[in-house]
Amino acid sequence: DNAAHAGIAPATAAALLAALVTPVGAVVALALIDGWLAVAFVAGAPVLFFLLRAFVRVSSDCVARYQQVQGDIAGRLSEAIGGARTIAAAHTEDKEAARVLRTLPELSRQGHRMWRVQGRSQAQAVAVAPLLQIAVAAVAGHLVLQERISVGDLLAASRYAVLATGVGMLVGQLGGLVRARAAARRLEEVLAEPETVHGTRGLPPAGGRLELRGVRASRGG
Repeated sequence: DNAAHAGIAPATAAALLAALVTPVGAVVALALIDGWLAVAFVAGAPVLFFLLRAFVRVSSDCVARYQQVQGDIAGRLSEAIGGARTIAAAHTEDKEAARVLRTLPELSRQGHRMWRVQGRSQAQAVAVAPLLQIAVAAVAGHLVLQERISVGDLLAASRYAVLATGVGMLVGQLGGLVRARAAARRLEEVLAEPETVHGTRGLPPAGGRLELRGVRASRGG
């Protein structure tokens, strides 16, 4: 699972950069109509970027905790699968299932927390975006009154403002990138482990023999 999430990091980053082209282009278009329109947008943009930054920080913690608990459950499940015959012979299936799923409530809490963070960030970005659009439209209206831009420019500026605030809709793609980075960090921990040493002596030449010492066999006893 971690390898799968880490593997999509390049594609997610490329999609994020491609999605940024439209907002950046819209800001440039506002500046071409009148520099004050771009200034009005850039003045309020830090609020939006602050929200996105806060989302990345909190989401990174959520994803890291979720993947850690998920890894613990997967490790115990692997142990149980390896000892399935012993578990079946000892009739401890219920006890073993409880051991494997001991941290399942914590996994549920972290999963719900992750979705709450993403939903809250999405709602905050959607709430801020109209304020930026109104600010740009207000400045454009003032420029029309001063006859610095035309009514057509006002309409174009209002549409460009909508495109520029699309940067706040990148929460989903940022979340995917955060999950990929967290998965990559967990894989780095595995790759950093030293290789298992199995001894330094080589195999003896052909013609060796097997000796059994102190072995007894009994039948029916």
